[in-house]
Amino acid sequence: MEDEFQLMYLASTIVEGTFNFFKIERKISNVGKPPFDLKDMIKLIFYGYINKITSTVELAYNAKYNHLYNLISHAIEPSDRTIRDYCKYFQSIYQLIISFILIVANKIGLTDFEHIAIDGTIKNAYNSSFNIIKEKDISLLIKHYMVEELIKDEIKKLRRTARKFLDDKSKNDGEKIEILFYWWQLLDYSGQVSLALNDHDARLMKVKDNGQKYPKFSFNIQLGTDTKSKLICGVNAVQNPTDHYQIPALMNQILVNLQIKPQKISADTIYSTLANL
Repeated sequence: MEDEFQLMYLASTIVEGTFNFFKIERKISNVGKPPFDLKDMIKLIFYGYINKITSTVELAYNAKYNHLYNLISHAIEPSDRTIRDYCKYFQSIYQLIISFILIVANKIGLTDFEHIAIDGTIKNAYNSSFNIIKEKDISLLIKHYMVEELIKDEIKKLRRTARKFLDDKSKNDGEKIEILFYWWQLLDYSGQVSLALNDHDARLMKVKDNGQKYPKFSFNIQLGTDTKSKLICGVNAVQNPTDHYQIPALMNQILVNLQIKPQKISADTIYSTLANL
């Protein structure tokens, strides 16, 4: 319990320091119900992430029933929807928290950030391999709603997700057509023939599984790590399955986070492109 309290206190101190260092303030109007205190909400979410709680439903439950979560957030009890909104609309503050931690590490002499190592890793998207829709299914569904209804044999050829969409009674035909054309645009933009329905931004990439590589909807996570302290200085999630052109965007983030320029960068040969150099 003592260790858990110390971790909670550390999380609270980091958020307090970030708000003070970057002079973060929130402008609120006097109209309507006052919102939750921004600092308390950020503390709650940050502490949850430290404890690997990314589910807003689980975080809302802990805010209500867990003493430490109750303590760090001054007993606020936001709904999971409210927490989700704060995660989405205040992303820049979480970036500042990372930057503040790195600045403090440098100030206390933990590291000088002279040498940064860069590498990428493929991470599965939050999407079941069965919860996808293919270009040919979208084409047939558009035909069904805009030209002529599909016959039974054509419906049988649809994937399960497409048949489920066809049977959905909660949306009218106009709404379904709008969704289908939106999916079509996403596929056209990505150049792929399949779309992940839970995570539209994910792309098919080859992921290692039991020594073999299989195509799965994933993201390419780019990491910049300080070789001395092992602190992560920058993270960038991209859709490209290769690392060929990823250094510029990642380095820009690292420079913003560190506020100093590293002297050395290490990367493997797959990064050896003109754009990166």
